[in-house]
Amino acid sequence: MKKMFLIAGAIATVGGLVFADAMRTHTDRKAKFTIQHPGSWKKTVNQGGTNVTLATKDNLAMVQVIRADVEAGTTTDAFLKEVEKQIGETHVNQLPEDKRHAPADDLANMNADEGSAGYYDLDHEGQKIHQFIMVLRKAEVVYAVTVTFADLATDKYKDVAIKIADSVKILN
Repeated sequence: MKKMFLIAGAIATVGGLVFADAMRTHTDRKAKFTIQHPGSWKKTVNQGGTNVTLATKDNLAMVQVIRADVEAGTTTDAFLKEVEKQIGETHVNQLPEDKRHAPADDLANMNADEGSAGYYDLDHEGQKIHQFIMVLRKAEVVYAVTVTFADLATDKYKDVAIKIADSVKILN
């Protein structure tokens, strides 16, 4: 479960574009997914166990995708709860229970069998950080899509960062 520790790294990295920016598609054929992102965002691939990290130039927002193999029968709820447990007590899911599961049409658009989400408000070295974690499962593979942005950049980056996360599509 070392991949879950990588999600915690997003909190430490975000510190201190407008959606009209031309969108590009990143395709990871080995990990079998695509994600769209503004062309002006920095992209880092296959570093530290993270398949892709997309970040603003000012590092106030980022989106990460981590692919992990899981045992048959592992639910996205169970995986997300394990992520929360590994990160620590700061990760208390603030989404109401009835809002934590992806609707069927979203799952179809992402080519996923199941999906769960969590939303967290965190404090990192005195700065308020928002984090959204979406876990998608296709067969015995999960994709943890993590959106992290600084509170001071909410108006500037929240909507585009969520759109980036929502653009993930699992390839067959």
